[in-house]
Amino acid sequence: LVHLKHSADINPQHAESNFYIAMILRSDEDASLAKKHFYKALELDPEYSEAYFELGNLYQNKKKFGEALLAYDLAEQLDYKPFSKLLYNKSCLYSIQEKNEMSGKYLEYAIQAGYNNIEHIAKDSDLKSLRESHYYNEAVERGLRGTSDAKNLFWLSFKKEFGPANFPQKLKQ
Repeated sequence: LVHLKHSADINPQHAESNFYIAMILRSDEDASLAKKHFYKALELDPEYSEAYFELGNLYQNKKKFGEALLAYDLAEQLDYKPFSKLLYNKSCLYSIQEKNEMSGKYLEYAIQAGYNNIEHIAKDSDLKSLRESHYYNEAVERGLRGTSDAKNLFWLSFKKEFGPANFPQKLKQ
């Protein structure tokens, strides 16, 4: 962290340094300072999809679900990779809020898009509510079968063909 902070001191206009500082601070439970560095990274590089994704994770951990969804949506618009992980995190976000139908849909899409860590799905505490609902088995089965709902999978593929969002975008602070 000291070296990253020194790097940011030398060149405060370096988005990646601010991003990695935010990642370290987030894991050290200094969410407000981490958020500040994510915002700085995004100010310097508004198309930094990884920063939006990780900002979504930060908000989700702090139970700021609307902000988390917005950050995930912006990461998606900027073509965050791996797409399956983004869909999986949205499934977790909805499950935490006990919106199990939406959670199930996103889990199905995540599996269809390539998320294949079934063991993690079965243990992830964020998916507890979904696993306790009738939507869980359906979602996993449909996801593993592939294109069970061709219209939805086609829509996901079609949506990915569009370019990134127009910038600047504003997040609530």
